[in-house]
Amino acid sequence: MKTPIFLVLTFFSCMAAIAQPPMEANKEAARSLKVGIYTNVLNLTPAEAEKFWPLFNEFESKMDKIKNREFEIRSKIEGAFATISDEELEKLIDEMMDLQKQETDLLVSYYEKYKKVLPIKKVALIHRAEMMYKRALLEKMRGCGLGR
Repeated sequence: MKTPIFLVLTFFSCMAAIAQPPMEANKEAARSLKVGIYTNVLNLTPAEAEKFWPLFNEFESKMDKIKNREFEIRSKIEGAFATISDEELEKLIDEMMDLQKQETDLLVSYYEKYKKVLPIKKVALIHRAEMMYKRALLEKMRGCGLGR
């Protein structure tokens, strides 16, 4: 009897996730998942959290802008690959390389900022928290049939 109830609940939770306005509801759920995982992995004190989260949010905002531009460029290349000129393709690839450098520079810059507000062992756990978040998000998507 427990299995059918579990299946029904799983089905409805997946349908609810699919039925929500895709961007905002899913962004909010993903954000909550990320905050929960980071909070758990980093085990931040209230004083650390007060300093860390504004920095992290700033970092994510800047990284999102870079990632969005990369997506635009990849889409442009893929959409017009057969007809794009060599010159235009080279220009887009050069911009992608510049964006990759910006990502690296941003990571290094925020590594330095994080070291000022967190102990180095917690800074070292940021990457682990991000990997755990990505894994959990992928599993959540797969569980609702979205990541296949």
